[in-house]
Amino acid sequence: MARIVNTRSREAYLLEGGAVVIGRLADRSITLPGRSVSRKHCFLQAAEGCWIIEDAGSKMGTYVNGERLAAPRPVKSGDQIAIGNTVLVFDEGAAAGEGLRLRRVEAAAPDAVRSLGAYRRRRRLLTWTPVLIGVAMAAVALGIRLLTPVLTRESAPQAVRRAARLACERRGPDLWAMLTDNRRHVLPAEALQRHLDALPDSALRALRTLETGQHKATDRGVVVPVSIQLGDQRLDGQVVIFSDGRRWRIHSAPTEWLAKLPR
Repeated sequence: MARIVNTRSREAYLLEGGAVVIGRLADRSITLPGRSVSRKHCFLQAAEGCWIIEDAGSKMGTYVNGERLAAPRPVKSGDQIAIGNTVLVFDEGAAAGEGLRLRRVEAAAPDAVRSLGAYRRRRRLLTWTPVLIGVAMAAVALGIRLLTPVLTRESAPQAVRRAARLACERRGPDLWAMLTDNRRHVLPAEALQRHLDALPDSALRALRTLETGQHKATDRGVVVPVSIQLGDQRLDGQVVIFSDGRRWRIHSAPTEWLAKLPR
């Protein structure tokens, strides 16, 4: 008759058949103490003339002869099963050894054995959950990074019209952020805000009539034809704008309009 010998407590558990559950809770077939022992740590099951050991999704793992169980495997006489700090020796067909306390082990209830499959899957899921969450978050972050330029992409004429709206609303810092580095150097943010604050309402009304024409790419950047209605005359000009890969930058605007705008 097969048995499991606890080398620490010198107890020998007689295995009579069926399935034997080893774990920390008192309702297991074989109960072992210790925080490193899971409630349902592993189980042994008789099958086709041998005993099969399988880890039940334990946190610390089950080791046979120093090798961590990755799949069910048969055990033979002399195999050492390490569970937490306890070493169990599988012994088959041996007589009761001297100094061993014999313990008869009842087979686990069928419901307990059937629940082991779900228990193992749940433990594996819990083990992989942080990894899966991390992968999902990384995928979402990557997707946002890749989709943001597409979702927020605007054409050159749209960027020019947006700049005109910012000027009409006297939002100097936002308009200044659209300028190229060279233009920022020539026109500091404070100076741009002063220019916007000095514009009369009649000038802002003229800027609100801004229209854009067919843009074209040149060596200088994208040229966007623009025009505004000033009283009974139409002022035409060009805005040169280019993309730095993420947003549009304004390189030049029809500054000659400033002399014609009403004060």
